[in-house]
Amino acid sequence: MTAQKKVVQQQRAKDESFANHCGRQEESKPQHASDDDDKREVELHTICLDELQESIGIFFEFEGDDMTKQQNQKHRLPVIPEFESFKDFTQQTHGGWQVTYKFENEYAASIVQHDYSYGCEDGEWELAVLYKGSLCYDTPVTNDVLGHLKEHELKPILEQIKALPKREGE
Repeated sequence: MTAQKKVVQQQRAKDESFANHCGRQEESKPQHASDDDDKREVELHTICLDELQESIGIFFEFEGDDMTKQQNQKHRLPVIPEFESFKDFTQQTHGGWQVTYKFENEYAASIVQHDYSYGCEDGEWELAVLYKGSLCYDTPVTNDVLGHLKEHELKPILEQIKALPKREGE
């Protein structure tokens, strides 16, 4: 067996293992190196990456990739560096994400972007005010959840929640 054939067989075994990981069985192909093998490998990895992204609801953007802007924004976490230290937890929910920011005044903000949140179809977020872990509908910030929020609108609302006075006697 030539060294080139051995390398091709090793690569094919790796490809089959990767395909099985993604739940695909690959039909056997002739054991020779060609441009078609390289194209097939790229297609296989692209298919598996697409399936992974769809299953976890996160869409990665690669330079030169032709994904649309809307797909890249589907079900993603907000990026608010100034509030990173207040993150309480992050979890997947309803095909998307929830992140909660907890403050010293016992208030918190729950920000979601998932299949049922207001604005999700446009890559926007929904925010709810929490007090001691429960939904709170009687603050100066809002008396309901806030939907259809753009990312730049989240920081000022978090600042308002953080500045709320702690409730007396509760």
